[in-house]
Amino acid sequence: MFVNETNSGLKKDKCENEIIDSQGDLIPFDKFKGTTENLIQEAYIPTSPVDDEKELNHQIQNSFFKEILIDNLFNGSRTDMNEFFMAIFSLKIKHNLNTKTIDDILKLFNMVLPEGNKCPKSFSKIEKFLSFPEKNYQVYFFCHNCNSISQNEKELSILNTKKNICDSCLNEISPFVTFDIESQIRRKLQNANLFKQIIKMNLERSEKNSSTDINDGTIYRNALKKSNNFLISLILNTDGAPITNSKHYNMWPLFGTISELEPSSRESFKNMITLGIWLSKEKPSYDHFIRNSVNELIDLKDKICNINDYEFQIRVQSIIMDLPAKAAVLNIKQFNGQFGCLYCYHPGEHSRIFNKRIYPPAKFEKRNDDAFKLISQIAAENKEPLFGIKGINPLQEIISLPSQAPLDYMHLILQGHSKWLIKQFFFSDRSNDYFIGHKITEINGLLKKQKVPHNISRSIKLIDDKLKLKSNELKYFLFYQSIPIFLNILPSFYFNIYASYVFAVRILYEPIKSSETIDYANDILENYLNSLEDAFGMFAYDYTAHAHLHLADQVKNHGPLYCHSQFVFEGAIFNFKNRMHGTKGYLNQLINEINNEMVFRSKLDKEHFVSDEIFSFCYKNSNNFKLEKSNFDKNHIMQPSGLKNLNDNDKKIFTDYFKFTYDSIKNVFCGERLYLDKKVYHSLSYRRKNNSNSYTVSLKIKDTIFYGEIDFYFKYDNQEYCFINIFENRLNS
Repeated sequence: MFVNETNSGLKKDKCENEIIDSQGDLIPFDKFKGTTENLIQEAYIPTSPVDDEKELNHQIQNSFFKEILIDNLFNGSRTDMNEFFMAIFSLKIKHNLNTKTIDDILKLFNMVLPEGNKCPKSFSKIEKFLSFPEKNYQVYFFCHNCNSISQNEKELSILNTKKNICDSCLNEISPFVTFDIESQIRRKLQNANLFKQIIKMNLERSEKNSSTDINDGTIYRNALKKSNNFLISLILNTDGAPITNSKHYNMWPLFGTISELEPSSRESFKNMITLGIWLSKEKPSYDHFIRNSVNELIDLKDKICNINDYEFQIRVQSIIMDLPAKAAVLNIKQFNGQFGCLYCYHPGEHSRIFNKRIYPPAKFEKRNDDAFKLISQIAAENKEPLFGIKGINPLQEIISLPSQAPLDYMHLILQGHSKWLIKQFFFSDRSNDYFIGHKITEINGLLKKQKVPHNISRSIKLIDDKLKLKSNELKYFLFYQSIPIFLNILPSFYFNIYASYVFAVRILYEPIKSSETIDYANDILENYLNSLEDAFGMFAYDYTAHAHLHLADQVKNHGPLYCHSQFVFEGAIFNFKNRMHGTKGYLNQLINEINNEMVFRSKLDKEHFVSDEIFSFCYKNSNNFKLEKSNFDKNHIMQPSGLKNLNDNDKKIFTDYFKFTYDSIKNVFCGERLYLDKKVYHSLSYRRKNNSNSYTVSLKIKDTIFYGEIDFYFKYDNQEYCFINIFENRLNS
């Protein structure tokens, strides 16, 4: 059996005043003004048709001048200084090197290179090469005692000190920094591949019933209809994390991702926008931190930005936060307070038996954006909460609430309700009907036998009483591992309840064919919640259970659940933490790291490199990618590969499928792995698959689902195929 995969892609549009190079980076003409190469080119500007002989002489002359003017690392070296700086910084990114380590590497280079070499003695020269041409940040100092921001302008160098003191009360003050947003977006979109993705998404304005991404939601579609310009929409997030083991210092970054980018590009840390960073022993004053971080977005919402000769409107699509951060940022009550639900008027009730607020199933009116705005104004005027809203928050000037503040499925479902269910099954009272803790050894044995695809880096191999499970582990357990394991272990009543929950969440998590499917999943969730009392008692009705009733509306507004979670932002915080070294000057380090890396990536263009080898070195290091840049965007059969001799049975299948004579086929170009649409696929013949299974697949043939194993991949007539051995369906037979 063969599965034919065809290539698809956006046609390259030719724009005036732009160059789109073979590597996919868009370079405005004015970017080259003043460069050595351009000075040479401008010395010879033809005003009439050029004959081949004159053009050849011109090229020879160009080559001669380039050899003279290139700033080489040392006499006789073929390495340009700028390329050397880029290569060193790419190592810094890949291996997370601190500046002292790079200083030592540079000292070693100075010792082994010929005398008179131009290798810098310290990282500071490389840092200067990668510095922003203009200041793109603003540093603030907030005093919690005075509840005010210091009005005195302070230099960045002051952040290197361990303590910053308030001029008025002499208490320690908390620094935070905000970054210029528009300049970051412009630099990101110098990459032609990202720019094309945004244009493509904006051109897809046709209505469709299916929902596969965040831009299929009604909120984005309505924004697209109302705008006469192209949109750049930001998904915001803020969350806190300790930056040291002692937890003395905590960091709260405010990130943004561009929703018009394809998911793989959108979720990449290098394509994120940093709006602000709070770094202190104290929690943020959200009103001051958020307000100053989004001030530019307030100005941009009524402004048209011209980028690469296209007119864009920069807007905010949503903000995603966990429940404590959401309450603090949006100036509302926590979920354990009266009217703590952001999405409806369910007041909840305090249970003295369980010592917590519970939300029993009941029909309450849903909140809408207009009412939220009005209530927040009344609460601010009266200076007391009304229906759980304490007052106005700075985000109301750029988004509508509550519709543009979706629930985070990572905390709500994975770290919330799913983890709660696992605790009930394994670590609750032994007298409970649903307790299966006595079978934990048997279950752990089954988990160890399960094989998962090679791209799943985390899967549950062991359940113990610590239950320190990562969100990814919980996701794979909930969606893929638990159902076949619980089938013959959980009592049937509880298994049916659990399975209905898993299937409803998976429907809302994955690409959705129609709005009717969303309503179907919502019906399942309503029935599930109604059955929780019989299964676990009223104790089960905490806020996380109640919030599931609002997921269907959220999916209609913002697309499938996988599109709007904190997964991507958790990784971004981890990346920030890795970029901080030593015991002081954390914020200073982050500012420099953010700006240096942004400039580095804008310079990571083949047009800026003399050496293809160094360009490839920099590209692979900075993208943590093993393929050559030339192969990154091309579908191909990966090594090891080569011609394979076909046996008689394979020959017959080939000749029947491709309609050529039996004797004309002897061998075929085959491989063990396939690189397709920037993903790697394994086959059964791959020798280094270890304990993974990425070769068992399902496929549909004439509306019938079959299962099989990919034996190997092959290429024929410039198309990639897979050879699948289909399993016998004994149930049907």
